[in-house]
Amino acid sequence: MRNKNDNQLTFGGHLEVLRRMLFRILGVTAIFAILIFLIKDIAWGILLAPSECDFVTYRYIEKIIQWLGFDFHFDKLN
Repeated sequence: MRNKNDNQLTFGGHLEVLRRMLFRILGVTAIFAILIFLIKDIAWGILLAPSECDFVTYRYIEKIIQWLGFDFHFDKLN
C-alpha cells in the first residue's frame, strides 16, 4: 500500500492500518472483559476494599497518627 515514488502510505494504506488497529483494540478489550468476568469476585473485592474499616491504608494512617502522639481510630463504615 505504499507509493513507489516517495515511500509514503496512500489513503487506502492508512485506512488499512486503522482497520487493523481497531480490530486489535476490540480483541484486547474482549479478552480483558472475559478475564475480568471470570475473576469478578476478586475484582469486586479489590474495588470495594476501601469501604472496609481494616483497609491497609487506613491501618497505616492510624499507626502514623498514633506514632505522632494522637489517639486516632477510624470509625466503622456503614
